[in-house]
Amino acid sequence: MSGLKAKIEGARKLARDSRERAAASLLDVDSVLQCITRAAADGLNTLTIAPEKPLDLSGTEAARELVKKLAAAGASCEWTPRRRGVDGPNVPELTISW
Repeated sequence: MSGLKAKIEGARKLARDSRERAAASLLDVDSVLQCITRAAADGLNTLTIAPEKPLDLSGTEAARELVKKLAAAGASCEWTPRRRGVDGPNVPELTISW
């Protein structure tokens, strides 16, 4: 039984590490600021960021850091679950308003 438990724990860690890497790439502060600038140049005041894969990035370190920095700069951030496809999972997407 302990071998199975170790494999499950390993799978959890692998998934967590994968989400952290995806979040570090997608939620990079400089990249997000460039996206905000492009959206603002088009007259928009909101931006929604969603990962390509149905990953919940809301609990990652990169997500917490981005939201903290944006909030300190006066933006508002909200994680909203959105269904992916007809039978797909609900995945949190980050909406940033300024």
